[in-house]
Amino acid sequence: MSRVNVQFLEKGFYRALFESMPMPIFVVDQEVTIFEQNAAASRLSGPKAGQLGHRIGQALHCVNAMLDHQECGETQACADCIVRNSVKAAARGESVVRQWARTELVREGKKVKVNFRVNCHPFKFEQRPFVILILEGLDE
Repeated sequence: MSRVNVQFLEKGFYRALFESMPMPIFVVDQEVTIFEQNAAASRLSGPKAGQLGHRIGQALHCVNAMLDHQECGETQACADCIVRNSVKAAARGESVVRQWARTELVREGKKVKVNFRVNCHPFKFEQRPFVILILEGLDE
């Protein structure tokens, strides 16, 4: 590894890069449980500390995840969720690039229909499988 690369790693270069990305980025598992998120994701879903360990539907306030106090992934509508299905595809080793999604979220106490694009790609860290989930246009 070059001297520059080592200095970048030691000084948190990749963390700074991750946090500065303008699109919401989540690191999730195949159940769409959030393990990490960047600053743009925190602006969308709320403070990181409150979202880690929760599923994406709760973090984004998906109306389906809020039905009858069920968890994200447990309602009948979840079977057709583009985000959930894209993450599952990535967990199987596929990449999902700019897949259109439409859902309803709760924003300031009101249901809002939103259109956005989903990007997912699998990766491993310390022999554990994860998926990087990037949501385009959801924060607009």
